[in-house]
Amino acid sequence: MSTLRLRMRTLFSALMALAVIAATIAPLVPVQRAAAEQIDVMAIDQVYVRSGPSTADAILGELHYGDWVTTTGWETNGFVEIWYGDWVGYVYADYLDYAPSTSSSTTTTEAVASSETWWESDGWMYTNDSVNLRTGPSTSDGIVTVVPAGTSIYRTGKITNGFAEVDSDYGAGWIHNDYLSWNAPSASVTTEQVAATSNTTWESDGWLYASSNVNLRVGPSTNDGIVTVVPAGTSIYRTGKMSNGFAEVESDYGSGWIHNDYLTWDKPVAEVVVETTQGQKMVNFAMQYLGYPYVWAGNTPRGFDCSGFTQYVVQNVLGKDITHSADIQATRGTAVKWGDWQVGDLIFFTNTGGSGYYSHVGIYIGDGQMIHAENPGTGVVISSLYSSYYSSHYAYAVRL
Repeated sequence: MSTLRLRMRTLFSALMALAVIAATIAPLVPVQRAAAEQIDVMAIDQVYVRSGPSTADAILGELHYGDWVTTTGWETNGFVEIWYGDWVGYVYADYLDYAPSTSSSTTTTEAVASSETWWESDGWMYTNDSVNLRTGPSTSDGIVTVVPAGTSIYRTGKITNGFAEVDSDYGAGWIHNDYLSWNAPSASVTTEQVAATSNTTWESDGWLYASSNVNLRVGPSTNDGIVTVVPAGTSIYRTGKMSNGFAEVESDYGSGWIHNDYLTWDKPVAEVVVETTQGQKMVNFAMQYLGYPYVWAGNTPRGFDCSGFTQYVVQNVLGKDITHSADIQATRGTAVKWGDWQVGDLIFFTNTGGSGYYSHVGIYIGDGQMIHAENPGTGVVISSLYSSYYSSHYAYAVRL
C-alpha cells in the first residue's frame, strides 16, 4: 500500500511541474483571433496602414474617409488584417466601420448595416437624367465627370448610402441609384433629355484661338475635372457643340470643353501671346501624370506619394532637387498668403495623417485647385483648396 501511495505522489508532482511550465511558456506565444469573416469595410477617418499589428511597425500607406478595403479574416492587438493592394497590412479597428469580435454573424450584420451598404441586381442600366459620376458613395466625394442622360451604365449591384457602384465608358465610380433605370430610352426621348438637361446648342464650327490662359475640362461645367491649362493664343478647333456656355473643342493639348468666353475668331499677333511662366511649366508638366497611382515613398511615374510627386515635377522642370520631404520643401521658397497663390506654388497641409509637421503637399494650378498625389485610393488627382477637408488642414504655401 505504501508503494502505491509513493507512486501516486510521484505522478501528481510530475503533472504539477508540467502545468507550471505550460503556464510560464503560454503567454510568450502571440495568438491571433479570427474575425467573423472576410468582408469589405470602410475607413471612417484617416488612418495608417502598417506592416504589422502595432504602432511600432512600418507605415505602408494610409486610408482616407470613405476608402474601402477587404479584411483577410484575422485581427490581433486591436488591429484588423486587410488586403492592401498585393500586400497584407494592418489597420487599427477603431478607424473602420466594422469592429472585429469573436461573435460571428450578429457583429458582421450590424457592421454592414452601419455603413448603409446592401446589394441589388447587377447588370446594364441607363441614366434617366444628366448625373454626376463620383469617386465615392456620397455628395462630398469628388466628381469624375457628368454622365449624359440615356447613357448605358453597368451596375455592380453594390449600393452604399443610396449610391450605386458602376462602370461605364465615362469611367468607374458611383452614381445615385435614383438616376438609373432598367428601361432603355428611345432615341427621341434621349435627344430631348440631353437638350433639356445639358442646355445643348450649336454654333459655327472651325478654328478659333484662346484669348487667355484657360482650363481645358473633361465636361461642360466648372465641376468637371481639368485636363490641362491651355496657354493664351493657342489654336483651338471648335466642333460647334455648346453646353452650359462651354464649347466642345479639340487641340494639341487634347480634347474636352472650354468656356466660350475664352475663345476668339481673331488670331492674336505674336506680341499678344503670353510667354509660359515657370509656374505654368510646372503645372503643364504635372498635368500629364493625372490619374497615375499613389505609391508610398514613390517619386517616379511608377507611382508617387505627395512629396515625391512635387520633388519629381520641380526636378524635371526647374532642375532643382527640393528633396523628398514636405518639411524641407516648405523651406525652399518664399511664403505666400492664403488666396494669393499663383500657378506652380507649393501648398502644404498639416494633420492629414502623413509623417512630419507638414503631412501633405500639392501644386497649385489655378481656380483655387491643386494637383497632388492624394492617397492609395485616388492616386494623382485635382482637388479644391476650398473644400471643407483641405481648407481645414491648410497650413502654408511657398513660391519657388
